[in-house]
Amino acid sequence: MKKLLFVINDVNSFYNHRAPLIEKISENFDCSEVYVLLPMGPSLKAEVESRFPKWTFIDWDLNRGSVDPFSALKSIIQLAAAIRIRKPDVVHSFTIKPVIFAAFVFKFLSVPVKVATITGVGSVFIEGNRGLKVRLLLPLVSFLYKVLMGSYDTIIFQNSADMSYFLKNDFVTKKQVQLIRGSGVDFGKFSAGARDSAHEKLVLFPARLLRDKGLVELIEAFKLFSEAHSSYRLVICGGIDSHNPSSLNEKELAELLGDSKNIDWVGEQKSMRDWYAKASVVCLPSYREGLSKALLEAVASECFLVTTDVPGCRELAGKFGVLVEAGSATSLYEGFVQMHKLKDDWKSLSLANKKRIQDEFSIQSVSARYAECYNTNIKA
Repeated sequence: MKKLLFVINDVNSFYNHRAPLIEKISENFDCSEVYVLLPMGPSLKAEVESRFPKWTFIDWDLNRGSVDPFSALKSIIQLAAAIRIRKPDVVHSFTIKPVIFAAFVFKFLSVPVKVATITGVGSVFIEGNRGLKVRLLLPLVSFLYKVLMGSYDTIIFQNSADMSYFLKNDFVTKKQVQLIRGSGVDFGKFSAGARDSAHEKLVLFPARLLRDKGLVELIEAFKLFSEAHSSYRLVICGGIDSHNPSSLNEKELAELLGDSKNIDWVGEQKSMRDWYAKASVVCLPSYREGLSKALLEAVASECFLVTTDVPGCRELAGKFGVLVEAGSATSLYEGFVQMHKLKDDWKSLSLANKKRIQDEFSIQSVSARYAECYNTNIKA
């Protein structure tokens, strides 16, 4: 029986993306203990432990948005202590900071199996999203990837474009990489609700209020579109992320919305399932994704997709939705016009899309591949 340690950077990410996957992985993998290193604090730790009583949670002092080297060193020391005390057989880290910090620890501590998941290249590497802070971070992050990523046995990518980018820049080797698309979704938990296409049509934006999710272009394009199509309503379901340099604040969002009558911001939602069931259309005009869990859940709920022709989004729309150019309000407006023309086919296209992806992207299929990855490395 093996012990697993998962290294995760955020509670919301844990709830929405990692916890369902970890649950299924632990069912597919012969393990006696599951440890989760996660920034929580006392109150959140109690909540998390009550929801997942079978796992052991270790509070982690990690600030996602900080570039303070002393803060980073503290996080690395805590991670090293967790590994040294718990002695896991497999350490699996997700997203940039945990991946880099764990790779640094592996230079000094021996772990039988070391796995990383690159859930997306991140704001640092996204073109068109590079403010001064991000431009300064780019060479540092690139250097750390080149120096440290060799510590891992397997590095999992969620789309082939990200994998090619890391190979091209010599961050990783061909021997290390594996493609597992997304974190999977439980298709049995999502379904289409009662949608009356003859009346108000709901378009849902299911993401944090980030510029690199295309929110600015979305609001501009939808305002113009709704002038001629007032039966449509846009609902923005997502919170402000103060740790992300791409995030809008509440004042900036209010200025963008202006006096629009067809756009509502409902804030961050603990569960998106009911919103997907209500929505006729889900729109995510992101600049780039690993593989969008939001779009995957939207497909499971038989929503029609309007999204960007970029890695992590195009795979989930295919020929069954509308693809637009990233960063272009004009292209997104034209996409909405095309969406409206296809309104009588939304149901059939969405159902066909769900059938297309159901086998590959189910959480059962994805978790089995992760467990297989662990077993292969253990045998090696």
